[in-house]
Amino acid sequence: MAKGIGSRLSEWVGKATGAGQSEQVRRRMLVMWLTVGLIVLAVVPFVAGNYWTRVVTGIIMFVTLCEAWNVLTGYTGYFGVGTIVFFGTGAYAAAVLVVKFSVPIPLAILAAGVISALYAVLLGFPILRLSGMYFAIATIGINLATREIILNIPTLTGGGQGLTLPMPTVPLAVFYRQIYFGMLALMILCILAVSYVIHS
Repeated sequence: MAKGIGSRLSEWVGKATGAGQSEQVRRRMLVMWLTVGLIVLAVVPFVAGNYWTRVVTGIIMFVTLCEAWNVLTGYTGYFGVGTIVFFGTGAYAAAVLVVKFSVPIPLAILAAGVISALYAVLLGFPILRLSGMYFAIATIGINLATREIILNIPTLTGGGQGLTLPMPTVPLAVFYRQIYFGMLALMILCILAVSYVIHS
């Protein structure tokens, strides 16, 4: 069974500081390394160009997705491949709100999170009653069904062509930094929430 990011970091720090070190020392080392990591991440968009800011933003996004998948498969033991569906649903919902209804991007992102969560709850009630390979197959079905729904309502989602978002009104570098720090904050909140739930 997979372990959470916090557990893996604790083990790594434990090995780095030696088996004879006290738990308090290992925790201090963990806090120190996490602080250094956050400082480095906070500096990245100011010293890197737009390209590398986008690359690191993508990495942070996938760390967040992996932590969400780790809760489902690692801690609960449900082997599912449908986590990305809810990410995609949120992305499409945000794009539709911006393009079709002229909702400001920050509000669209918040609303998309709510819509994606409601979609997950709606599907979760029947699917979480399954287990083993039945659950895995059901999540594959969700992937395919959601894709077909999006492709077959082109007036809303753009179908196979997708949607084109309007250009940002701020300079491109500033826009990339806003997205970067928004994703970084989301990653930190996700890791803290998972850690709280696991250790509560």
